[in-house]
Amino acid sequence: RFGGTPGEINYQQDTKFNWNRFEKFYSCGTETLQINGRTWYLFHYDHKDWLLMYLPLFILYGIAAAIGTILAALIWAIIAHIRFRHKFEMDEYRRNLTASLAHDLKSPLMAISSYSENLLNDVQPEKKHHYSKAILENTQYMDNIIVNVLELSRLETHEKTKRKFTDLTALAKELLDGMQEQLDARGLTVTVFGSCSVKADCEMMKQAIRNLLDNAVKFTPEGGSITVTGEKHSLSIVNDIAEERIDDPQRLSEAFVKGDEARSNRMGTGLGLSIVQQIAAQNRVRLHIDSSMHQFRVKLSQRAPIRLKHKRMARRETMDLTPLAGELLAGMQEQLDTRGLKISVSGRCIVNVERQMLTQSLRDLLNNAVKYTPEGGCITVTGKNHKLSIVSDMKAGLDQSNDAGSKCNSIEPALAAVQQTAAQNQIKLRIDSSDHQLRMQLKQNTLFSPICFRKIN
Repeated sequence: RFGGTPGEINYQQDTKFNWNRFEKFYSCGTETLQINGRTWYLFHYDHKDWLLMYLPLFILYGIAAAIGTILAALIWAIIAHIRFRHKFEMDEYRRNLTASLAHDLKSPLMAISSYSENLLNDVQPEKKHHYSKAILENTQYMDNIIVNVLELSRLETHEKTKRKFTDLTALAKELLDGMQEQLDARGLTVTVFGSCSVKADCEMMKQAIRNLLDNAVKFTPEGGSITVTGEKHSLSIVNDIAEERIDDPQRLSEAFVKGDEARSNRMGTGLGLSIVQQIAAQNRVRLHIDSSMHQFRVKLSQRAPIRLKHKRMARRETMDLTPLAGELLAGMQEQLDTRGLKISVSGRCIVNVERQMLTQSLRDLLNNAVKYTPEGGCITVTGKNHKLSIVSDMKAGLDQSNDAGSKCNSIEPALAAVQQTAAQNQIKLRIDSSDHQLRMQLKQNTLFSPICFRKIN
C-alpha cells in the first residue's frame, strides 16, 4: 500500500516498475481514507484468476495436441503399410508359387514313376516305345517348368535393361519365319502387317513376343488364323480359340494360371504370360489380354514413349483418284477376265494427298473389291467432287456393319492400314454393306482441310 498526502510517499523502494506488465497479472484499485484529519490514499492489488484467464488457450493447446497425435499415428500407419505391404504380398506370392509348382510337378512325376514300373515289369515290346515316349514328354514338361521358373526369378531381380527403339512387328515376322514348319503342319494362316516402334530392351521383347506367339500357335485350332497387327506404339496378336470366351483373361498373366479346363489339360506351364508381364513392366510396356467371340487377343502398348525423331513429311499434291483407279484396275485385267468381272469407272475425284501412300491404299481397296465380288459380278468406281466410291457385288455371309473399324477387322485386316493412311491424308474412310453390295468410300472434307485445291485441266 501507498499512503499519505498528495505529493508525499510513505513507502518507496528503488526498483524498476513496469506498469503494463503489472496490470496484466494483477487487478488494481485505489481508496481514500480520512484519519485524524489527514487524507490517506490507499492502493491495493490482487492476483487475477489465471485458470479462467488461460482456460481457452489450454483448450486450444489440448485440441491441437490431440489432432497432432492422431495425424502422427495415421502417418506412421500409412508408412508401415507401404513398407510391409510389398513384403506380405511377396510372401503370399512365394507360398502360392511353391504350392502351384509342387502341384504341377507332381503329376508328371507320378506319370514317370508309373511308366517306369511298367517298363520294369517286362511289358509287351510294342508298348515299350509308348512308355518311353511318355516318360520323355513328361521329363521335357518338367524341364520347361523349371526353366521358366528360373527365368521368372531372374526377371524379378529387376536387372538393368538396355532400352532402345525396337520394331516389334519385325521381331514377330522373324520369329514366325522360324515357326513356319509348325504352322504348315497345323494348317494355320498367319497375317502380319503394320509397324510398331517402342523403346525397350530388344532381347527381352523378343522373348516376350516368342512366348505370345508360342501360346497363339499352341491354342489355335487346326486350320485357324493368327493376326499380328502393328500400329504406332502397340502390337496386337489375335488368334482363334476353340472356346467362345475365357472368363477373366487378365488373370492369365499370373503364375501357373492356365485358363479353363480345356487349356489346363494341355502341356502348358502356365508361366509364359507371367514372364511376358514381367518383361513388359520392366520396359514400361502395358500388357492387355482380352477374349471374345472365339478369339484371344493380347496387346503390348507403350503409352508415352520418348518422342521419336519425326521423319520429314511427304509432300502432298493435288490429283484425280478416278483415273488412278482405272490404271490400277487395268493392271488387274487378267484376274478380272478370269473371273468374268465387269468394271465401270466414271466421274472425277479431286483430293490433295501424298501420291505413293494413297496409291497403295487405293490398290488395297480394289483388291478387296475384286476378292469379295462373286464371278460374273460388277465393280463400279465413281468420282464426284472430293469423294470416290467403290461399289461391288458382295458374296453372301459377310458382316453387315456400318462401322469402318469393325468392317476393316471383319473383311480384311489390311484395310486397317488403309484407314490409318486415309486419316494421315485427312480423308475419311467409310465402309458399308447392304442389298448384297459392298460400298467403300474415300472422302476429303475441304472445309477443314488446310490445303487449297488447284484446278486440274
